[in-house]
Amino acid sequence: MPEIVIAGKKVVIRERFPAKRFHALWKAIASNAGMGEGSYEEQVLPYVGTVTSWEFPGDPEKAESWAELDTFTETLPLIRAINTHIKGLLTELDTAIKNSDGTSTST
Repeated sequence: MPEIVIAGKKVVIRERFPAKRFHALWKAIASNAGMGEGSYEEQVLPYVGTVTSWEFPGDPEKAESWAELDTFTETLPLIRAINTHIKGLLTELDTAIKNSDGTSTST
């Protein structure tokens, strides 16, 4: 699983994102999540559960724990790192598709 360090604390990002559970995540990523556009519920809550473990207080599977993270030194860098990880997964998928049949599903 991908491990990153945010504000000096180890964070582990999940490898799989089940479609039903993370449906709202697509919208958050597309709207440049974590950049102050939209409500907390739209921009941060879709990320709850994207982290399997962290050294911050609380459980990353619970929204209350995310609400206690510092906006500028913890939440924004964490969301950016998760977005970068997911975009990397999409790039790998796009490359695999291009290599298999010469077409792409990316927009």
